[in-house]
Parts: sequence; C-alpha cells; structure tokens
Amino acid sequence: MVKLRGFLRFIGLIVLWTILSILLITPESAITSVESATPSQETRWVPQMSPLVQISESGSDSTYPDVAYNSQADEYLVVWRLDKSIVGRRVSSRGEPIGNQFIIEPNAATTPWAPKIAYDVTQNWYLVIWGHNTGNPTSDLRGRFIPWNGPNPVYATFSIDATKPVQSYGYALAYGLVPNEFMVVWTHTPTGETLTKIAGRRVKADGSGFAAGSFVIAAHSTDFRQDPDIAYNLARNEYLVTYEDYPKVNDNVWGTRLTGTGVILGGGEFLIAGWPDEEADAAVAACASADQYLVGWHSIQTPGDGMYVRYVSGDGVPGTVNLLALYGSWVSHRPLDIACGVTGLTMEDPRYLVVWAKDPDFWSEIYARQVMTNNTMSDPVEIIVSGNRASVAGGKINFLVALESSYIYVRIVGNTKPQAAFTITPADAISTTTFSFDASASSDATDPPSQLQFRWDWDANGVYDTAWSTNPMTTHKYMIASWQGLVVFMARLEVTDGHGVTDTTTQQVTVRNAPPTASFSVTPGSGNQSTVFSFNAQSSSDPESGPLLVRWDWQADGTYDTGWKSSLTTTHRYTNPGTYTIRLQVKDSFDQTAQTTRQVTVTAGGSSAYLHYLPMVMK
Repeated sequence: MVKLRGFLRFIGLIVLWTILSILLITPESAITSVESATPSQETRWVPQMSPLVQISESGSDSTYPDVAYNSQADEYLVVWRLDKSIVGRRVSSRGEPIGNQFIIEPNAATTPWAPKIAYDVTQNWYLVIWGHNTGNPTSDLRGRFIPWNGPNPVYATFSIDATKPVQSYGYALAYGLVPNEFMVVWTHTPTGETLTKIAGRRVKADGSGFAAGSFVIAAHSTDFRQDPDIAYNLARNEYLVTYEDYPKVNDNVWGTRLTGTGVILGGGEFLIAGWPDEEADAAVAACASADQYLVGWHSIQTPGDGMYVRYVSGDGVPGTVNLLALYGSWVSHRPLDIACGVTGLTMEDPRYLVVWAKDPDFWSEIYARQVMTNNTMSDPVEIIVSGNRASVAGGKINFLVALESSYIYVRIVGNTKPQAAFTITPADAISTTTFSFDASASSDATDPPSQLQFRWDWDANGVYDTAWSTNPMTTHKYMIASWQGLVVFMARLEVTDGHGVTDTTTQQVTVRNAPPTASFSVTPGSGNQSTVFSFNAQSSSDPESGPLLVRWDWQADGTYDTGWKSSLTTTHRYTNPGTYTIRLQVKDSFDQTAQTTRQVTVTAGGSSAYLHYLPMVMK
C-alpha cells in the first residue's frame, strides 16, 4: 500500500508539471518554460538586510505605504494613509527614521486612498498623489508637492483630475528627467460609459501647473483597462505604462509606450503576458543605466499560483521571463512593486528589487528578490513574517522596502553605508599627551562590526596617515611648533564595510603648548668655601624644542639671585659652610615655567677659611 501511494504521488507530480508547462508555453506570449526561465542556482546569492524599523509613530491604522528615493540627500521619503490623513516620514539610506512623521493632507477624505510618490531630482522635491473619495466607485485625484525636508504651506494640495473619473484600484506616477515633468496615470471611467480606460496627465515638475490636459493612453471596445503602473526610461526619454485587462475570463498584462511628452508610440498597446489563466497586478520599473524595463505580475494558474517578471526592451519587445515564486494553490492576489536606481543615477551593478505579499488579505509573509539586468537573480528573502502590502524604492547602493503590518515598517535590502563614529580621550590636552582614539561606536546596518575596517587622517589634510585596520582603537601624539600656543586639529576617521562603501567623520582635537621641564646638574656635588661650583641646565627641555631662559636662586629663599638668561650654564661660590638648596626656574616662549631644586654641601676650608695668627716672640 505504501509503495502504491508513493507511485501515485510520483505520477501526480508528473501530471501537475506537464499541465503547468503547457499553460506556461503559449505562442501568444512567447514565454519559455519555468525551468529554462529560472537562472541557475549557482548565480544566486542572499541579499543583505538591515533590521526592521517601525516608522509610524502612533495609531495602528497605518496602511498603503509608498516610498521614493532622494538622490541629493541620500535618503528616502515614505508616505502612507493614517486614518483620514496622508502622512510621511523621512528615512536615512541606513534605514533609520529622520525627524518625526508629518502631515501631508490632514483630512484627505472619509477614507482617502493609497498615496503614491515620486522624486524630482531637479527641484529636489516630491510629488505625492492620492485618491480623494467623493463617493464610490469614483474619486478625485489630488496631489501636493513636498520639499525634501518636509511640507511647506506655500505648496498646497491641488486637483489633478476633478471630474470624478478615478477608480480606487489604480493610479501611479513617474518623474521624467528630460521633460522635467511628472506623468500621472490612472484608471478612468468616462462619463456615460462603463468600460474603464487608462488615462494620463503631465504635471510640470516646477509646480507651475499642467503641461496639457488629461488624455487616454489605452482603451478597448469590449474589455476593461485598469490598475496602471508607469516607469520612465532615461535612455530614450520615454515611459512604459503597464496595466491589466478585465475580460472576466482571462486577465492579461499589457503595455503602452509614451514619449516624454505623452505621445503614444509603437502603434499602441502590446501584450506582455497572456497565459490561459489570469495575469494581474502588473508593476514596472526601469534602470537609468539600461535601456529596458522589468515588468512583474501575479499569475493565477490552475493548478499553481506564481509571481513572474519579464524584461521588455526599450523599444517594447518582450524578452526573458523569470519565475519569482510558485505556490501550490491559489491563495489571494499578491500585488508586486518593483524598483531600480533612481532616474539619472546608476546603481552599483544595476539591479531591480521585486517585493510582494504572499497573501495580503490574510496577513502573511512579505518577500523580496533581486533581479539583475543580466538575467540573474538572488535567492528570495523574507522581509517580514506577518505583513500586508509592501512598496520599494531604489537608491545608490540599496533599496528601502516600506511595508504595512498594522504600523508602517521599513527595511533596507542590499548594502548600507557604514556610519563612522569615534571618541578621543582626552580631546583637549598638551602636546606631550598620547591621545587615544576609539572607533568602536562605528556601525553598519547590514554588516557585522568584525567586517569594518578603519584608517585615520590625523590632521584631515586628505592624506591618511595609517593603513586600513580591523582594530578600531589606536593612539597618536601631536607635534606643534614652539611658537604655537594652541593648535586645533581635525582628526578624520574613514570606515569601510569591505564592499567598497565608506563613511567619514571628523572631530576636533585641541593641542596646547606644553610647559618646559627643568633639570640641572652641579659639579662638584660638594666642596668647601673656595670651591667654584658649576651649574648646568642643558638637561632642561621644551617639548616643542623652543629656546629656554633660566634663572637661579642659590639659597632657595624665594628670591632669585640672577635675572633671566639664555645661557644654560653658570658658576657660583658659597662663602659660608652649610648645606644649600639651589632652585632653577626655566621659561619657554609662552612664559610657561618649570622649576626644580638640588642640594650642595659646603665645608669650611680653602682660601676663604679664617686665619689664626700666632704671636711673634722677640728674643
């Protein structure tokens, strides 16, 4: 019985795979089999990830996050719906919140729809759009320009389309660098009609208004067109708009290319995915350094349910298909989001990141997978165990995933720039001090501390004085000139994460002129009243090697018996026997002094002794 069950299971797997292969290979879409479309295991890797960070500050009713990358500030802006408001918060490229969350629209609607955001590198600000619910199923589409560091009351909310044509389940925008415009697209239902279309409108990025009125991008005589996404191709100054049809039998994914000014190219829409069952939730992104797009979608197959991506060339020719994830059965729609490097920038080894929720209707895992422009992929990684929706934006060296899980969380996928930090002990001391430098506080969100390396530039002159080292601790002594009373040095630390990404920071070190050291010798060490003692202060020193002046107090009675002299040697003879303490005081160029004493013993005798005269007896 056991062997029979095993055999039947084996036969069932063969049948399942055969059915899937037939469903996936159709002349209409020219898609290869899943096996051949999936890169070999040897080309894969596991992307790095930073810790998961909550950025929504209060209230669990935070939904529909979207994110854009600011290439000038090297940071991200995440926007989301919070109850009846649209809010946002800045996030560093290390995945750390910057400042507090702020209000973009305080009362967007009774139930405002998902905000979408794009960044304008020329004006260094963002355009945020959202649906303003004025009565289901239609809505106004509104927007607001947000400066890079937060809202400005000068830039108020404005209407993009106020004719209530916007369907709640689809709108998007992209920034075009060459025309310096945003292209906004949405699902549109013309007055008196029932079939939805894809509409668009050009918004001037300088905030001066619209380049033209709204226009139809895609329509069909019998099918719906809905749920658009859009990407800008810098290499061609063109857009690709992706969307799905809705024939109620077999949804497919379509695309339409537009010029930078919104003129439809290539004769209109073309098919991107058209399998026997449904393909939905299309998403698209473009890398600035590659003349191509990556389109992703959710495919509802029978049996099986999967996430797929397909390259589309700049001139609209569908290419290779990759299978991101294959599930055993239909669970729920799993919308995707895709990102690459921002417009006008080239990412390190240009790559896309695709994110999706396994089952957003029932709070399940959110995954991500990197897809290279050369058709290799990373292994999938789990962003969060219990999430709902996710969006992603690409920066210079990493991606930020913003996701919904009651609150809004963010997580970096890819490498992060290390954060250089160090302490100096002491930070203010004399030139004889050995300063201790400790860079142990340096960190990296995606690499362990053991992988960091450090090097030091003691005076921040651009030339590093040490080689790279894994030891974060070191010491240094500063030298200053004798004529310098105080010198402020800027010590620079550079940290690298081992992937060629570095960070630097500087701190101030104050080095003060050190006082001299007094020292002298006496020759001979003892004598009598006739002895001429020699005093030599040449062993005195100045740390900065400057000239010294000396003066002497022969009895250490507090009154110096000589004036300041530059000669460090002198002589003296004591007229009376006794033990004498000699005090030397030395002075440097900044009138800093030091003193020391020695003793000498003088005995009776010699030429200065008393003469005793004997009486002369005359005979």
